[in-house]
Amino acid sequence: MNTKSYKLSAAHKAVISTVLFASSQSLMAAPVSTELDFLCPFPLIGEQTIIAKITADYPEILELAPSDDSARLNPVTVEAITVVPDKARQGLSFVDATTITGVAHSMNTFHTTAGMISNNTDLTIESTTIPTDEIGPFNVPAQGVAPAQVFDNSHLGLVKLTVDDLIMDLKNLKIDGTVAPAPVGEFTADCELVAGQDNVLTTFQVAYPG
Repeated sequence: MNTKSYKLSAAHKAVISTVLFASSQSLMAAPVSTELDFLCPFPLIGEQTIIAKITADYPEILELAPSDDSARLNPVTVEAITVVPDKARQGLSFVDATTITGVAHSMNTFHTTAGMISNNTDLTIESTTIPTDEIGPFNVPAQGVAPAQVFDNSHLGLVKLTVDDLIMDLKNLKIDGTVAPAPVGEFTADCELVAGQDNVLTTFQVAYPG
């Protein structure tokens, strides 16, 4: 019986090392969540307070590779539930809007020992039917992927990720699929984080192994 030995090239070793590192990061990931109030301007009805419930999985420790003193935080799936107040529901119904669609832009920042790093995330708003058979707030779900980020040895120590702002590009549709009349059909709501809240979504350590 013949046996063969194979010698891995440097490139193959690098690929395997990357896969193993990504897997170890995934294993260390833990669920995190926060709930924040934002003040958002809406056409016709003025400013309204919405609640954003954000969840994701982030590592508790991000280990630097001794070979190049860097660590890559892989893209992270982020889910959000926006609780829309009843007054906004009434305003949408007034112009025969039946469905909410659009994109929510979550403006986020990593705070590190070397300074701040933007990590903004676009969340696609799930097509949501505006309830007509009940009154009160209703939920609008959204999902997106936070971009990857590389950290180096200048970032050693505690890293905080904050949610700083929320901008919603909304397209509200009538029952026939056409856009509802202006100014409610399509608009951008640049929301402001209500002051006095703890807006830290997660913290983790950037460290060397061991």
